[in-house]
Amino acid sequence: MQWPRSPLYLRMALHIGAALTAFIALGAAALASIAAFELRGYIETRQSSLGKEAARVLADGGRPALENWLQTDADIPNDVSIYILNQNSEDILGRKLPVVYENFVRTSVVGADDEEAANFQAVRLAPELIGPDNKSYFFLVLPK
Repeated sequence: MQWPRSPLYLRMALHIGAALTAFIALGAAALASIAAFELRGYIETRQSSLGKEAARVLADGGRPALENWLQTDADIPNDVSIYILNQNSEDILGRKLPVVYENFVRTSVVGADDEEAANFQAVRLAPELIGPDNKSYFFLVLPK
């Protein structure tokens, strides 16, 4: 026994399927485009030499020079924020971190020192700057 099929229903199903596929593809392309545009400054700053420049300033003049550089001389794009954090996850300029990033910074950027395993160091998601006094600072770039 063969089921009767109308070409109208088959064409309708194909058109609806094509429309859904096109809608999903268009939405994904729009999302990717918006995300790339919004994060452009963040990515450029992450890949720039600002972190190395901060390390040089810290090595040459210590924390006071680094604070001065961050406030006046650093070429920071308008759509990102740069925080230089101490071991207590506090910004050296006294600025508060955005609330949505506090837990992330505490666990994945600064983290706790593991005294038990001297040959193991956890992955840090921000470059670590070592001052002339051997104190560690973390160079964190966040999108605004």
